[in-house]
Amino acid sequence: MKVERHHHASLEEVDNSVLINSMTKATKIIIGISTCVLVGLGAYLFYFLNKKKGSGGKMDANFTGKWQSPLSYMSNTTDGYYPIHLAIRPPSGTFAKGDTVTIDGDVPFAGEYTANRTWDDDNGNIGAVYVSLKGYVPNGKNDKSYSGKATIKIT
Repeated sequence: MKVERHHHASLEEVDNSVLINSMTKATKIIIGISTCVLVGLGAYLFYFLNKKKGSGGKMDANFTGKWQSPLSYMSNTTDGYYPIHLAIRPPSGTFAKGDTVTIDGDVPFAGEYTANRTWDDDNGNIGAVYVSLKGYVPNGKNDKSYSGKATIKIT
C-alpha cells in the first residue's frame, strides 16, 4: 500500500495578491469604507475626550471692548508683572496701561486684572500686555502650557 503525501502550503507560501485579487469589488469597497469610518470615529473620540472644558481660546462674537485675542504664551517676569502674549496682535496704541484685562477660560489665573504696560513687537503691534497674575506659576521662560486655553479681552 502506497501512502500519498499531500503538501499543504504554509501561510508564508500563500501569495497575498491571490487573496486580494479573489475578493470581490464590493468586499474591497466595504473594507475600505469600514476602515475610514473606524479611523474617523477614533479621531473624533480622541479629540472630544481630550478637549479641555471652558471657553478656551474662543473669540466672543458679541465683544464690544478694545481688543480680544486667544492667549499665545506667557513669559517670566522680574518685577511681578507677567507678559501675556497675544495670538492676534493689534496696532500699537489700541489699549494701554490702566485698561481692564479679562482672562476668560479654563486656566487657574482666569479673572480680571489691570494692564500695567504693553510690549510692542518689531511690526509696531502690541505683542503682550503685562499684568500681575493671581494663581500663575511659570513653566519655563516662554510658557506655552496655556496656549489657546484662554481668551484675553481688553476693555
